Amino acid sequence: MTFLSKKTLFYTLMGVIFPCLVYGAGRSQAGLTLLEAPGARAAALGEAFSTMREDVTAFAYNPASLYPLETGQASFMLEKGISDDTYGHFLIGYPRYKDSFGLSVSHYNGGKATLYDGVTERNVTLQSDLSIGIGYATAFRHISIGATAKYFKSELADTASASAFAGDIGLNAPLFQNVRFGLALQNIGSKLQYVSVKNDLPRMARAGITMKFIPYKYITTLLIDSAYSLNNNELIPSAGLETWIGPLALRAGYKGGSDLEAISFGTGFRFGNASLDYAFGLVDQLDSRHRVSFGLRFGNIRVFPDFVNKPNTRVKRIRKAKKPLPLYTPWKRNSTVAIKRHAGTTIAPHHYVVKKGDTLKSISKKYYGYDVFWDEIYNANRHILNHSETLPVGQKIILPRRKW
Repeated sequence: MTFLSKKTLFYTLMGVIFPCLVYGAGRSQAGLTLLEAPGARAAALGEAFSTMREDVTAFAYNPASLYPLETGQASFMLEKGISDDTYGHFLIGYPRYKDSFGLSVSHYNGGKATLYDGVTERNVTLQSDLSIGIGYATAFRHISIGATAKYFKSELADTASASAFAGDIGLNAPLFQNVRFGLALQNIGSKLQYVSVKNDLPRMARAGITMKFIPYKYITTLLIDSAYSLNNNELIPSAGLETWIGPLALRAGYKGGSDLEAISFGTGFRFGNASLDYAFGLVDQLDSRHRVSFGLRFGNIRVFPDFVNKPNTRVKRIRKAKKPLPLYTPWKRNSTVAIKRHAGTTIAPHHYVVKKGDTLKSISKKYYGYDVFWDEIYNANRHILNHSETLPVGQKIILPRRKW
């Protein structure tokens, strides 16, 4: 019996099988799984994600996105490709007082195939990729900056393997109220070498802008990105639109320069500290791709948003006349209510419509008698407040039930 040598088998794979893989079709570089969307939300928005805030999956596009995290976040996505391939991505980020850390782990399995050398048959995994990234972000004034160190390993048909090290850097800054700008460089590092063949990692330069507005009391975000492939000298524009209707999100996106997924749609739902996202990508003349990701928030709130103790800047503040400090019971007006509350009574939940000049602290003091319970109001309305730079005037929010 005669067998093909490993080197001959490798060049056969590179020349016939590897170019047909979903993630590498028509490309001259290796490690294209590094460019896969890490979550269903990003995929539904056309991957225009370099300036997204308060989402740990944005860390894969711009490491500076780690800094705005208000709480710890974890996200897991599982995708079934158009063939027998699967892709999984896990990310976790945790903010500290002045900085944030993140961890990203992804794995791609290209599915099984049977190789026949004229004599024998052998079942192999077409492609197996593993990527691990560790990120860090901090801020100087209003500009957040971040960096990610990556390790990437790829194996083809259980025959040839290669590994490489790379890094991402990025920044994120506000331009105007509810408008943000971001820049990032991705996958700058060493090459992948299969036997004697060297391949560049997919080096990308990204620039993006995010605009938020509130038509008809619904939080809407417009995202526009432009990614430039440093290897292929190709410009890839993308855009996405997201609207939140209570805890439900509706999404649509467009990604240029792609024959596979030009148009995408998706939805998302938040329940408490958990979220579930779904994305549907139209694949030209082939099939459709479906992504589902699950997110979880944990830990205490680290960042104090402007709407906690700072009214909407578009509203002029009225200076109150100075009054002497009261010598007794500063909450004299609510003293009777306070006694009942501290006795253990329960307040019936109801809604409150935000007025001009309101903050979470002022609402907490007005309703509960103290301003220290703003975080409970925040947690009950995360599906609204996580996507706004200021407290939306006219928005109906929930005032949660609590026991004193």
